[in-house]
Amino acid sequence: PATDKVANLAFGTRWQQSAGLKVTQLVHDFSFKASQLENSFKQKVSQLDKQQLEYELTYEVAKTYLGILLLQDQQKTASTDTARTYNSFQLQDARFKEGKLLRSDWNKALLNHNNSVQAYEDYQFQINEQKAYLSYLMGVGADKSYSSLILEPVPDSLLITQQTESATSTIPLF
Repeated sequence: PATDKVANLAFGTRWQQSAGLKVTQLVHDFSFKASQLENSFKQKVSQLDKQQLEYELTYEVAKTYLGILLLQDQQKTASTDTARTYNSFQLQDARFKEGKLLRSDWNKALLNHNNSVQAYEDYQFQINEQKAYLSYLMGVGADKSYSSLILEPVPDSLLITQQTESATSTIPLF
């Protein structure tokens, strides 16, 4: 029957209930010392990895920088060669118009000039590509133009000049 009375419920019986207190004291923990040693090794490895990455980045920046300078020098040479082949073509063209030159020779002169122009444009493409890579390596933002990078030549103090019987050559110290 349903009544409004409240009944007390007993969880467990008196002979099953217990209470107590357990105290332990750590005399020596070898795992704590081992984890400290392991953490110090991990920290040293992390530092060495960071140093290695910095050296690799520095090397890559220097290599790319010198590569750009070399490409710019080669482009100057290609520019001079383009001017030379253009003058040669103009002379060949005048001779061809006078009837003193075969069509095949005129075509060779035109081909030489076009190849020289293409080499100049190839160097410009490679320079732009390397400048973009250098910008990436140096962390220059994407909003800045890599083509605005102005690279100065290697200072004379870093160069060794050797005198030979036939010519003077300059060797970079990198």
